[in-house]
Amino acid sequence: MPRGRERKNGRQGEGDRASYRGPRRFLSAGRYEVEREWRRLEGTPQRDLLRTLRERFLRRSFPTPLPEGRWAVEVGPGPGRFTPVLAETSAQLLLVDLSREMLRAAAVRRERGLGSRGRRATLALVLGDATAWPVRPGTIERLTAIGNVVGFSGDRAEGILRELSASLAPGGEIVVESVCPTTTLPKFAARWRRDTRAPVLAGDPELRLRPLLGQGWERHHVPGGPHPSSAEFHFFHPREIREALARLGIEVREQEVLAPLSGDNPELVGRIARGGPRGLDELVRWEEAAGHRPEFLEAGGHALTLAVRPR
Repeated sequence: MPRGRERKNGRQGEGDRASYRGPRRFLSAGRYEVEREWRRLEGTPQRDLLRTLRERFLRRSFPTPLPEGRWAVEVGPGPGRFTPVLAETSAQLLLVDLSREMLRAAAVRRERGLGSRGRRATLALVLGDATAWPVRPGTIERLTAIGNVVGFSGDRAEGILRELSASLAPGGEIVVESVCPTTTLPKFAARWRRDTRAPVLAGDPELRLRPLLGQGWERHHVPGGPHPSSAEFHFFHPREIREALARLGIEVREQEVLAPLSGDNPELVGRIARGGPRGLDELVRWEEAAGHRPEFLEAGGHALTLAVRPR
């Protein structure tokens, strides 16, 4: 039986399941949990697509290196999936995580896999979380919270978002991921799901998406409907994350829903991947173009937000 689970009368209790799935499960994480978390976004075309979209968003958000003496922070790095990317543009990088083993793994990943720009940031490791934020206000140039850092804060989500935002220096930037279950799909994307062949992806998606949306934008309800937030997990619609940051005086510069066309369809992404790397490269371009459109942002999903504290 996995650590942290109990069975009562032959069934697992709801409270135990929520505790196991929440962030506290990482407090006593060992090597097995570290490797499992690393594989969570590795090993299949669908997972590779989602990881690639996150990496590209981070590189667009932070295109230039920070000067010496300026700090960047990665909140909840886990095993260091995105740490090498952040180290490319950070002279000093602080990692804050609940798990000692995750922090160790992130440091090792950074040493083994430098980003494409070959920079090697000075790394500092802090065992902690956003509920007792260890960073002084107004001192950080860049802050990243990729994954479910804010969502797993539950009913404390907005308070933690306030703590993270307060640590930004004037002109400081934050990238945060939020989750809101998608409740609708566009008609042409639904056709992709029924098609037995991989779609032909070519040309300029910015030009081709517009007529597709004009001809075939019909809302298809996804069974299950919206998921209400709870004490264990807080769902932020992209609009809600914009509003929450605005209340904190933080200006949103960019938002992108991750893979709204195909991200929840591993079979479709697998068919495209079997056509070779060019097909996947084209799919990335299409997903980025679609993920920035208001129609897809309104439909919800996993969203990345880049925002800045005004000077």
